[in-house]
Amino acid sequence: MPTCVDFGLVTSALLSVFFFSGILLGWAPFMHSLLAEGQFAELCDNATDTKPADNLGVCKAQLNELNLIFTLGSATISASSLPCGVFLDTYGPRASVFVSLLFELSGLILLGFADSKSFDVFVPGVLAIAVGGLMIMIAAFPISFRFPRNQTAILATISCLFDASTLIFAVFNYAQTMLSRKTLMLGYAVWCAIVYGFLLLFWSCTPEMQGADEDGTRSISTGDIDDDGVTDPAWAGSIQEQKQLRVVGGDDGLDDDPINNAIRGSSGTANGADDAAGEAAPDETDLTQKGVWAQLKSWEFFFLVLFGSTQMLRANAYIGFNDELLAHYGDDVACNGWYTSVFGWVLPSSIVFIPVIDASVRWLGLGGTLHVTNVLGAIYGGLVLVPNLNTQLGTFAVFVCFRAFLYATMSTYTAQIFGLATLGRITGTFFTASAVFTLIQYPLEWMTSADFNYNPTISSIILLSLCVPLGLLIGYWQVRRRRKSPQTRATAHTSGDLDTVPSIASTETDSLLPKAAGVR
Repeated sequence: MPTCVDFGLVTSALLSVFFFSGILLGWAPFMHSLLAEGQFAELCDNATDTKPADNLGVCKAQLNELNLIFTLGSATISASSLPCGVFLDTYGPRASVFVSLLFELSGLILLGFADSKSFDVFVPGVLAIAVGGLMIMIAAFPISFRFPRNQTAILATISCLFDASTLIFAVFNYAQTMLSRKTLMLGYAVWCAIVYGFLLLFWSCTPEMQGADEDGTRSISTGDIDDDGVTDPAWAGSIQEQKQLRVVGGDDGLDDDPINNAIRGSSGTANGADDAAGEAAPDETDLTQKGVWAQLKSWEFFFLVLFGSTQMLRANAYIGFNDELLAHYGDDVACNGWYTSVFGWVLPSSIVFIPVIDASVRWLGLGGTLHVTNVLGAIYGGLVLVPNLNTQLGTFAVFVCFRAFLYATMSTYTAQIFGLATLGRITGTFFTASAVFTLIQYPLEWMTSADFNYNPTISSIILLSLCVPLGLLIGYWQVRRRRKSPQTRATAHTSGDLDTVPSIASTETDSLLPKAAGVR
């Protein structure tokens, strides 16, 4: 039963993610305010280099400098994902939250005092909030393991709030009509200290796994074990609850009914004598009991990188050439960019799809939800090809839903397949691999502008066609897991259910129990 501390922990973590994790990615409004201040105007050599932009006299050198700052910041987000993940696995969420706080405070204070002429610290300020933002998002993931029945919803919320945080600088842009940038940034730094302070307070009241064994599995700190050698009750409760989660349908959905769990526990084993002895056939699909190197070399991680990176490439490419697409359909001339503005405001609204994502994982399982994600990707990819601006409003809605499903499903996949002990390193490695894979986006954009005269139709068709092999890849992933799982074969033998596979939700918790207690 969740306690007040649990509620406070989740609430403060989600607030931290929303207010500080992805704010840098909403750079455009902040850049607009910096141009209004005349930042980097000294780079303009002469009056002929200036051009009007939103009634502001700016020059190409100014724009290039501010774009460079953003490029360095966004690249830092990708580059720091693996180090942040390693830090999380090594030192735990509390230390990660504290380090994130230091980065965020430093970045906000530097951006508050920065001035291109007298105190040019825009680059270190942006880099600091980039690292701090990513670290707080990754540090929030382990909280989901305390609430196994709501793990998917929590992970989906974290992913969607990362997107929603891009609105923060847009709000700042409006607020700067009344307050100075220095006042806003310093006030936001105080708010940062308050939110993080509550998060650290609730974490201090929560038992935390500390340290990592040589084989990559997490060991519980001595402070989390009582005199009888039993895990701290708070974590033990989550462990026992997670042990009860089993699959009732699809390929790996979660069952919330303990009666069904009991039925499956009594009939899903091939050998009753083994059950009586407390033994079970080894599950080859359970990667949570293996070290990080074994996980990185596994088929499951290859699938994560290939499917996730390809879909992220499709998503990022669509965002990249969406302006050109809408202009090609007449938005710039007939509607003065109205549809482009609508897309900018709709993009961070993915949080509305969290209940749908949670229901999908519960009822369809992880494999079924992967198929839903791929189908949504195919639908928006098809709608993109319809040369009608009103149709593109529907494309916006489907795309936002697809993007929410994509990031939430990938987070859930990582947590359930690989477990808590290596969550940071697996997540960091996946983000890094995806960032490298996404570089294919730039040749696509160049091809669109150079070879097709800014007509993105051919590029859209190429990206849409990727959904076919990805659908086959998901099916192959499902077949492999069914074949490798002894519990699946036993259940199919006794109940005739050939489509059921064992629960992979939080099986990491078995390894968290102290071996001295004799519990496996």
